[in-house]
Amino acid sequence: MGEQSKTYEELLFCKNCDLYWKKEFPSMNKIVESYNKFYSGEDGARFDEKSETLIRFFRRLRRLDVERFCKKGKLLDVGYGRPIDLEIFNKNGWKATGTQISETSYQVAKKKGLDVLYGELTNLKINKKFDIITFWCVLEHVKDPNAYLRKSRNLLNKNGKIIIEVQNVGSWLAKKTTKKWFNLDLDNHLYQFSKKSLTKLLEKNGFTIKRISYFSPEISPFSALQTFLNLFSKKQNLLFKMMKKEERAHPIYLLTAFLLYPLSFAFFLIFAFKKQGDMIKIYAQK
Repeated sequence: MGEQSKTYEELLFCKNCDLYWKKEFPSMNKIVESYNKFYSGEDGARFDEKSETLIRFFRRLRRLDVERFCKKGKLLDVGYGRPIDLEIFNKNGWKATGTQISETSYQVAKKKGLDVLYGELTNLKINKKFDIITFWCVLEHVKDPNAYLRKSRNLLNKNGKIIIEVQNVGSWLAKKTTKKWFNLDLDNHLYQFSKKSLTKLLEKNGFTIKRISYFSPEISPFSALQTFLNLFSKKQNLLFKMMKKEERAHPIYLLTAFLLYPLSFAFFLIFAFKKQGDMIKIYAQK
């Protein structure tokens, strides 16, 4: 049982495991409806064309990161997001399978002939084993992370591997900026993990931690940038909303963001080195 968080009135907190979670979880129907809107663009896109082009570059870097940890083989990407993620792996010698609760993204992937499964991982009947399973900013969205990890362990080959990337509520930026922190995302995140809570969760479910990273080239600099901008703007996450085409472009705001981005990148390289980055990526093995 958790107690009321002193920092976030919407969340409960467990001191022993250093884990935050929402007091009330939305219904599964509301969650699915939300993620159908996430990837409603052409080819399962979520943002404007320029942003999606940049994201594709980062997803190619992601593939290289996975290959440094695991030899090419069978991969399961839980909550794969855009179909392009699976395509990148398939084109480079992997046999990639993905799960998705967004019907819009699922249908786009099916039309592309990709191996995808629709529904929550815990409800799916999967009759094959994998060499590696990945969760890219997914575990914080699911109602029962323990069940997802138990299922994942059962789906892995002997000595199979897992990579989990989540936002780090224990980071310096999160603690100093609290509700201004971009990665908090109380609308969509059911859980808020730290290094301690995620490590405990993995070990509880039979995984051995191999390595921990505190930097995401795709997310960390943007998170710092948007958080800095949030501190001085009445409208929160405005840059992010412009990327999603929910807000019109604001030239001065965009210019400020452009000038601050190099500083944000440098800021997070330093904090990642100090193990205080606001993203955690844990590489573990069965």
